[in-house]
Order: sequence, then structure tokens, then C-alpha cells
Amino acid sequence: MSYRAASIFIVLFWLTMTGLLLRNEWWPGNSALREVPVEHVLKLLLLHGESSDLNIFSEKLRLGLFHLRPSMRKDEDTRDIDFSGNLRILIPGMERENVSWVGDWKMNKALATNSFHIAVTVKKPSLLTVDVRVFPAANRAHYMLITGGGLQEERDFSLDAAGMRSIAQEFGLDPAVLDAAQSPHAERPVIKAYQASLEIHGGKIDTFMVTVEQSGQTLLEFHVDQLGRILQARTLVGYSLAPDDITP
Repeated sequence: MSYRAASIFIVLFWLTMTGLLLRNEWWPGNSALREVPVEHVLKLLLLHGESSDLNIFSEKLRLGLFHLRPSMRKDEDTRDIDFSGNLRILIPGMERENVSWVGDWKMNKALATNSFHIAVTVKKPSLLTVDVRVFPAANRAHYMLITGGGLQEERDFSLDAAGMRSIAQEFGLDPAVLDAAQSPHAERPVIKAYQASLEIHGGKIDTFMVTVEQSGQTLLEFHVDQLGRILQARTLVGYSLAPDDITP
């Protein structure tokens, strides 16, 4: 397993584990003043099916694109969110290069997750794709490692402690760190949504602001308009996202 593949997998592993933790916190039970259920915002995205096309910036420097497309299939009672994008990023041990991704989040009518999929590709110095699919109801996941020569490796693993430890060790993650993250005492990320507003083109429009917080830090926040479009987003690591006609 190359260091480059391990680096990409570690990032995907962190994103997947964070997502699994967040699904338990997705619908907060209590509402404060101006707070709304996150479920309401998610339904808004799916109801209108409006795509969000966002530029990714770092200190006003445009580094990539992010595309999100929600959809509802009433005949099948399914809810899908497809996403894709690219970013010029610096991965440890590598030169800054273009990373692209594609994925989807599939839910049932009750908005329970059927599956989550993400594939990340880097093309230089050679083509490499790490593909991860998660099936929470079946308590399993699957990953593939693909190069220019085709499929190099694939494996199923369970989402329980034993499965997580085995896959972590294979990709060089310290099992002790994983145990700490899975501990009942570990602080979980929390998602909340609020009624808010955003100034655009000299005017102010009503939005919903969604925040993801952990240990008192805001990992991600983004504004969604009444049609379910993402208008602006900011991340803890310094990236901001906005459409062509909005300054981040």
C-alpha cells in the first residue's frame, strides 16, 4: 500500500467516521430561540431539487469547485444527494495537486441512510482512486483501491469495533486514537440549524444557517436559501465556498 493511498484513505476514513457519528445527532430534540430542526433544512433541499454550484476559495484564491444535486424519487420513495468537485490541495508527503471526488448519499422516505459513497482521485504522479461505500443498516462497508492498471485491492469490513480496528491498522491509523473516538465519553459532533439572514448584492435575504460543531469549535457552517440552494459555506480549515455571483 503506497503512502499516497494511505493518506487519501485516512482522510476518507475520518470523513466516514465523522458522518456515522453525525447521523446520531442529525435531528436535535430541543429547539432554542430561532433554532429549527435540521431535518427541515434537509427536506427543503430535497423538495426543490435545486443544484448548488460553489467555488472553493482560500483567502480569496479560487482553488476548486463543489457541486451538490439533491433529488427525490417519489415512485421509489428514495431521497438522493449527489456531490462532486475538485480542489488543489496539499496532502502530507506530496506536492500540491488536484484532487477530485464524486459521491452520493442515499436515504429512504424517512431520511434514514441506505448508503453513503465517496471516491477520491488524484492523477499525478500516477492515477489513484480510493473508493469507499458504507451501508449502515447492514453494519458493513467496502473499499477499493484503483490505479491506472485497474483494480488493485478491495475489501469488506464491518462497522463494529473489530472491523474498525482491523481497517485502521491496515492503513496505518493508531487503534488507540480510534478507540478514543469511539469511546462513550468522546464528545460527538453536533449539527444545528437556525433562522438567519445573508447580505447579497446590497440586500438581505432570509436563510437557514446550518452549523457542525465539536468541542466548542465550528467545523462547518453554511447558509441555505428558501429554495434549498447553498449560498455560502465556511470551514474550520480555512476554505470558503460561494456561487459565481457571491463573494465569499
